[in-house]
Amino acid sequence: VTAITNKQAVVSTQSTGKTVGFGSPISKDAAILDQTKNKENFEEQLKVNDNFLKEIDAEDLVNYGIIPEFVGRMPLCVSLTSLDREALVTILTQPKNSIVSQYKYMFTLDHSELVFTDDALDAIAELAIKKRTGARGLRSILENVLMDIMYEVPGSDITQVTITRQVVEQQSQPLYTRMEKEESGKEEKTAAAVTI
Repeated sequence: VTAITNKQAVVSTQSTGKTVGFGSPISKDAAILDQTKNKENFEEQLKVNDNFLKEIDAEDLVNYGIIPEFVGRMPLCVSLTSLDREALVTILTQPKNSIVSQYKYMFTLDHSELVFTDDALDAIAELAIKKRTGARGLRSILENVLMDIMYEVPGSDITQVTITRQVVEQQSQPLYTRMEKEESGKEEKTAAAVTI
């Protein structure tokens, strides 16, 4: 992280053309960088950093401290963009063995269905950005959200658990769908008949 920040500083000094003195003009990107050093504007800071790193070239790498012989052997210099909210939601849901599908499978083992609303997935991604943990922090966030629920569901009559944005933000309890008592009575009768 420090290396990326320092590279961004090298590129920013080259591209912003900072001047010294009272009343000197400040470029738009440099002004945004000064404003976005706090946590509230972290997402905006990532976008500005990405814009700076797009302009990185061999000279910037040498100024950063990498030896020219090594830089000369690099055919391409490519920068990676930061993960935004949409990318984090994709990581949560799209891969074959995604984190969300793993938890859904765990709930099916207890004869229950786990449902996430779109707002809940957005809230999880926003929380990862706010904590600056990125994709690595998604599992721990989900673990905190589902911890108590995973103790309530086994052996209960809960057939569905719905996670909303309010649940992720710890403002409300999850929505439980329970098995109707009549159906559970029928199941007990059929189970008793099988044992006889």
